[in-house]
Amino acid sequence: MNYVFHPDAVLEFEEAVRYYRARGPVLGDRFAAKVRFAIRRILDTGAMARAEE
Repeated sequence: MNYVFHPDAVLEFEEAVRYYRARGPVLGDRFAAKVRFAIRRILDTGAMARAEE
């Protein structure tokens, strides 16, 4: 399943990544990875729920 961020959400996400990168070399990358992981879990959970119907 695909997803699309609202344009304002993309800007906010990118800003947050920059914020965390400024505080530590890997913090921004970790933050981005956690957000992407959470999105995948949400999508997978939705797909599982539909499969059970």
